[in-house]
Amino acid sequence: PSVNPEKNSQIWKSVILPGVDSDDFDVSFEATGNAASHWKSVLGGQHAGDLAKGLKPLVEREGFLVRSASGDDLLDPWKKMAFKFQGTFEHEGGRKRVLSPFLFLRTPFVIPPSWPENRTFAIHLPMTTLIQAEARIPWKGEAPTAKELDPTQHENYFGKVSWSGEMTEGNKGKELLIRLKIEVSSILGAPSKYGEMKEFTGWIREALGRGVFAPQI
Repeated sequence: PSVNPEKNSQIWKSVILPGVDSDDFDVSFEATGNAASHWKSVLGGQHAGDLAKGLKPLVEREGFLVRSASGDDLLDPWKKMAFKFQGTFEHEGGRKRVLSPFLFLRTPFVIPPSWPENRTFAIHLPMTTLIQAEARIPWKGEAPTAKELDPTQHENYFGKVSWSGEMTEGNKGKELLIRLKIEVSSILGAPSKYGEMKEFTGWIREALGRGVFAPQI
């Protein structure tokens, strides 16, 4: 596999339209290197008309459903790995609720619900990779607090994780821009690195699960 994580990149871009009882997601995805090969393998055989069906078990979560999807011919090895999908997250509404911008994202490798206390054999992760995601949320009403948008940045032997948010304003008005970055830079580790691996996976879970209070509708 490529050593440089940037050669195995995944780029996710989404626009989220909050609603009274559901949020609409418009998501685009591109991948390169081994990350692209992985996605082509997972979705292999899914033709254009079946892409949404192939994506469902990969990106759907409780309350979040894929409505439609489109993409390049995933069976053509010469074409880049790219697709788009539209999804809906149903919620109970309410004046205060948390909106999770990256609920459709998968972890870069399988992370179990809990880890054993100790480890006596070497650590081997699937591949180096760089995941970059951004979510744009049109915004009305009071902006998120500084505490809600407090940026986080972590780094250890296995990689880096960062999360940030900022209010922006353009031709279409105010929007909240949230950025997430996960870099897996080392895939081999001695048992002595077990604590750092658990720490790294904790950062990943925290960043993927982080949300903000939804804007006024």
